[in-house]
Amino acid sequence: AREAEKYKVDGFYVGVMNLGIDTAQYDAEWDQIIAQVKSVYKGKLIYEGCNQCTANVWRKVDIVAIHTSNVFEMAPSETVAGLLTDTSILNLVGDVQRIATLYQKPILLDTINIGTTGKSTDLGAVISGGLPYTSLQPNYALQAIKISSVFELLGTKFSNRVVGLQWSEYMPWSQATWIQNPTNDIAWRWHQVQFYGFDLLNNESAQKKLSEYFAKPWI
Repeated sequence: AREAEKYKVDGFYVGVMNLGIDTAQYDAEWDQIIAQVKSVYKGKLIYEGCNQCTANVWRKVDIVAIHTSNVFEMAPSETVAGLLTDTSILNLVGDVQRIATLYQKPILLDTINIGTTGKSTDLGAVISGGLPYTSLQPNYALQAIKISSVFELLGTKFSNRVVGLQWSEYMPWSQATWIQNPTNDIAWRWHQVQFYGFDLLNNESAQKKLSEYFAKPWI
């Protein structure tokens, strides 16, 4: 929290998916944690919970972060129009509307996973050992469509409720030496899943599509 204040970070997570302990039963403990954070950090406080959760901690923070995970990857459609009418994505819309109404706080769609393959089942199977790591094949066109669908959903369904998106894996941990230079089967699996799956830092196609939307005149 001190480092976040030092560099004027926009928001600070007081917790992420602390299921079972983010209830009213633990109010005193959360109040203590939040007071400690506020003593050194003056920005917005965030707590992340699942899209089907009711978390009492959400009442105590400034921004409600909703864990979306791989809902876009799992949707079978390969067109933006089809994705915007997909049942699982429409269920997410309903969950966001419910949470926004219940807590009356700005919403952050969190942990959005859209890998290079555009799917999630193959990535999970490689990590678990169900598929060989050499089986992953990038599908940049499908990834671009699914990235587009997130922004189009934001513009058509969430414009008055969602204030931000958090993309995963838009982070530097994929630069770890054991992932960059794999030396065993497990490391190779993570290497392939990162560079043919989740990693956005090293994905020029995904960067281009994201930049297209970031440059739009959002209202």
